Amino acid sequence: MRKIFVVLSVLLIVSCGTAVRTNAEAGVLSKPTFKDVRYSDKYERSVMDIWLTDSQDPAPVLVYFHGGGFKGGDKKKVHNKEIYNQVPDLGVVLVSANYPFIHQLGYDKPYGAKENKHAPLEYYETVIKAAHEAIIYLRKNAEKYGIDPNKIMISGSSAGATIAEVIGLALDDNIIGLLPTGHPALSTPQIVSLIDKDDPPMVIWSRSGLKDEVHHPSGSKLLQEGCINRGLDCELYGIPKRNGLPALPKGQTPVDVLFSKVLK
Repeated sequence: MRKIFVVLSVLLIVSCGTAVRTNAEAGVLSKPTFKDVRYSDKYERSVMDIWLTDSQDPAPVLVYFHGGGFKGGDKKKVHNKEIYNQVPDLGVVLVSANYPFIHQLGYDKPYGAKENKHAPLEYYETVIKAAHEAIIYLRKNAEKYGIDPNKIMISGSSAGATIAEVIGLALDDNIIGLLPTGHPALSTPQIVSLIDKDDPPMVIWSRSGLKDEVHHPSGSKLLQEGCINRGLDCELYGIPKRNGLPALPKGQTPVDVLFSKVLK
């Protein structure tokens, strides 16, 4: 019950603190193996793209949720595309999933960071639960896509980072790793309150600069501190010259770090 209450608090805060950042900072992923796979019939945007590996054995999977302030963005345009394009080459199935926007759920008033207004909490809860259906679908269809249903990791940027964090920390006990990128700083205290030592290990990565108020690197620092204080394995990386965060190990990307941590 505590986690459900806190989830609603997270959604209230994030809804006014997550900006829409689309084409200018997002790149297009390579051509998927399967395009527009429908994981739920409830919403038009409940579709995902899937990139398979060459593995003959059931493979781990990394699911990515795009950013966009719960009102924009798309699965084919991913922040840090060079990081995610390499995932299938590392023996991990990549999934990039869309999810319904709040205004597609019947809410017709202004909302978001620019407007400094939020929609009613139940709309954000509906979006995150709808996104979680992608994970449920993958488990049910693991054999079809050559997936190991016990090795699912989640990633996301901005609003997608919040979706990944809430699913992995509060809604799904079987996620094995989290990779939030572009963590929304304003939501940090509420996200930290969801954490306990039995949650999946987390790798936080930020390329945001000090002028980015929405994804300010201080939020990522506090998130890591919260993980450590609650006994959760967590590593934090960034771009030292841009945001003062520790550099990634030489020759490694954030997914390399996550995979080496949880795929042993």
